Amino acid sequence: PGDPFAAGFMGARTVISGRTRDGNFEAPGLICKGAPETATCIVLRGPRLCLNEAGGQLFLTGRIASRIYLGDCFETDIETPSGRVRIIVPSHTPPPAVGEECIVSSLPGGVSFISQQQTDRTER
Repeated sequence: PGDPFAAGFMGARTVISGRTRDGNFEAPGLICKGAPETATCIVLRGPRLCLNEAGGQLFLTGRIASRIYLGDCFETDIETPSGRVRIIVPSHTPPPAVGEECIVSSLPGGVSFISQQQTDRTER
């Protein structure tokens, strides 16, 4: 997506503002490797995020705020220093209990970036 509105419209529930320094996108409680230097927002795709698994380019700390069983998955909200993040957890690996601390990481395709240059072009 080219801007935060388009990301939300396309179904990405989590768009977080931050800044990039030395190839790492940073926001409160969040570090993501491999970001373009012009990135001003990160877009997180809930089905491509993981709980309490090491690795990946994303590292985000938080606490389980809610979880809803939907049959084949749990829709899980994580309260983080950067705001609420929604992830989809397969039902064969239930998320931790509400209130427990957790770490969010990403699978390939779990993150993308919006850069200031894209935002400037869209506003014209």
